[in-house]
Amino acid sequence: MNTKWKHRNWLAAGGALLLASSLAFAYAPPRRGFAAGRDGMGMEGGFAGHRFARALDLTDAQKSQMRQIREDTRTANQPYMEQLKALRASEREAVKSGKSEAELQTLARDMAAVMANVHGNRLVEQSRMWKVLTPEQQKKAEDMGARMRERKSRRAGERPSGPPPQQ
Repeated sequence: MNTKWKHRNWLAAGGALLLASSLAFAYAPPRRGFAAGRDGMGMEGGFAGHRFARALDLTDAQKSQMRQIREDTRTANQPYMEQLKALRASEREAVKSGKSEAELQTLARDMAAVMANVHGNRLVEQSRMWKVLTPEQQKKAEDMGARMRERKSRRAGERPSGPPPQQ
């Protein structure tokens, strides 16, 4: 395989793992129950977060650093999240009111620019979190990511491709 593609695959795999770990490690223990909300049983602080933390054997100091990094990113992204909310409302209104294609494309570019800022902040977050891990933990995280990608690709192979059958 071309080394350029190997490098891209490695970066994509590392990015996916870091994103998962940033969501998993960053929150306090979740509230339980059906309506637990943002800190419930999902990826953000729920079961997966505790599983990653246990598997990587994070110290209390590392957990604290991860939480702080996540909070810093959340604070940095807050203005962008508000912009995204307003842009989504504008998009809905533009579609309903029959705006021109050019106006819709402008809204889409505005949305993409804001989303790029959010994504950039999340990449910085992932990089900072990666640096918190020891080399052994980084290796273990890479191995966990490879296993997750393998399971995901196996599950994707089980799904039928194409449109759903007609009834």
